[in-house]
Amino acid sequence: MKNIFYKLGVAVLFVTTLVSCDEDRVVLNTDKELYQFASRTSDLPISEVSNSGIVQLGATNRSNVDRTIPITVDATSTATGAQYTIPTSVTIPAGEFVGDIEITGNFDELPEGEDYTIVITIDDTAYPVIDGKNFHVVTLFKYCGTESLAGLHSYVSTDFIKGGTGPVPGTASGTMAWTEPSTGMFTFPDLSYGHYGVVWNDSAAANGTVGVQWTCNGLRAFGTDQYNDPFTYNIISVEGPVMVFTWSNTYGDGGTVTLTRAGGEDWPDGLLAN
Repeated sequence: MKNIFYKLGVAVLFVTTLVSCDEDRVVLNTDKELYQFASRTSDLPISEVSNSGIVQLGATNRSNVDRTIPITVDATSTATGAQYTIPTSVTIPAGEFVGDIEITGNFDELPEGEDYTIVITIDDTAYPVIDGKNFHVVTLFKYCGTESLAGLHSYVSTDFIKGGTGPVPGTASGTMAWTEPSTGMFTFPDLSYGHYGVVWNDSAAANGTVGVQWTCNGLRAFGTDQYNDPFTYNIISVEGPVMVFTWSNTYGDGGTVTLTRAGGEDWPDGLLAN
């Protein structure tokens, strides 16, 4: 299965008047042919069943002949050559506005829980670009997920530990909305699941976007709290719709969360570490 990162509607973006310059060529921008990646970034999760994706490069003009544009992987990329394959050029077929760059990841060469970047560029001196969009950064990572975990889940937080003090009484409960902005990445508003409100009389544990990544070793918390303390999650059990995990942060806080999946659906067994 392939991931199509961008369906670039270049024709929609640039058409004001369709001008036919001659019998062989249709031009949407009569001043200059320009190129661009539709966006600067995308994610490419690599699993054992889905290991490739497509980035699209678009042009403002349509031609009656194929156009081949060289592409380069920039030295700032963190992925190694063993972790992926990519062509050295992209072809925009005759009569089309976009060309596909297929990237294939190597599942076995990607360490667990790490992200790697592939910075794809085109030479904007030879191929002028729109708004500086001469590069695209693909983030490559190993993914063992089997389904979306998004939903409004119910939680009960117990076993509170207060940093610098130790165990303290108290519980918290409510619902937590998990959203999936990209494959295998789930965001929610509070890394502490109510702990900070009860123990510290503080706001939710979040500094910007926070949540978990579904990795082959369970759930990995990402982001930090408002004091820049990162969190670690450890899944204890998964039984039907109920998942139990413990958490801690670098300040010494901690707790246990019992999370019941939205609609009473079973959590996937794959959440437990392999």
